[in-house]
Amino acid sequence: MASEHASPNMTEYIKHHLHHLQVQMPGTQGQFWLINIDSIFFMLLCVLVFIWLFMSVSRRATSGVPGKMQCTIEMVLSFVDGMVRETFHGRSKLIAPLSLTIFMLVFLMNFMDMLPVDLLPWAWAGAHQLAGHDRAHAFLRVVPTADLNTTVGMLTVFSC
Repeated sequence: MASEHASPNMTEYIKHHLHHLQVQMPGTQGQFWLINIDSIFFMLLCVLVFIWLFMSVSRRATSGVPGKMQCTIEMVLSFVDGMVRETFHGRSKLIAPLSLTIFMLVFLMNFMDMLPVDLLPWAWAGAHQLAGHDRAHAFLRVVPTADLNTTVGMLTVFSC
């Protein structure tokens, strides 16, 4: 009885936090067909934040005295544009926007790690327990770039 309420040791804690929230594709078997739902969800959340942020700043952009957010976005645009000009000497209207998008998405996905480490997994485990499930099997990883599939998927954008 006492072992049920004992806190896990450090190894169990780390192993628990290395698991993704996964779903097996219907009618399939094996590790290849596991989908990491948490990586997809948080990546899409970062995409929505990126689109909302850039659209809202572009709609309120002024040519006079810009606000702090507009200055920040313009600095990021200048940085990425300078990197593209230094490394890509051809002419393409696709490279700079694609580079900006990938740069911002990688930044936002890694920025998710600035949230308190156990806040969202703790809330997820609480909701999982309220739904009548075992709290120890409530897996959630907040940082999408911690999933190798996300990183490799973003790298293949440039190889196509």
